[in-house]
Amino acid sequence: MRDRPDIRDLLETARGTLMETLLPNLPVEHRYRAHLVGAAMATAARELAAGDGPEEEERAALARLLGEDGDLEALNRAFAARLRAGAFDGSEEAYALLTRGNAARLAECNPGYETG
Repeated sequence: MRDRPDIRDLLETARGTLMETLLPNLPVEHRYRAHLVGAAMATAARELAAGDGPEEEERAALARLLGEDGDLEALNRAFAARLRAGAFDGSEEAYALLTRGNAARLAECNPGYETG
């Protein structure tokens, strides 16, 4: 069993320190990079909170659509190749998979973004 704070708490504390204490004291030419680091830390914390569920859901949906099993990276490569070849032109299932995947990615990397 791990002690508290857990890794998500540590990331959030470190990000808070970066953004609230360090960033205002950085020279202007370094602030943009500090914002990028803070955004990456926030994304990492959201990914940790979500766990492996989103990736497993995507993997399962791709496996169903493609009719084959494999790891997420291999299934995504196969899906992309078939998309380029036109295998899913007009496929509502493929469109829904792409739409759900993009919305899930936006929710993790930019939760304030309005998708519709």
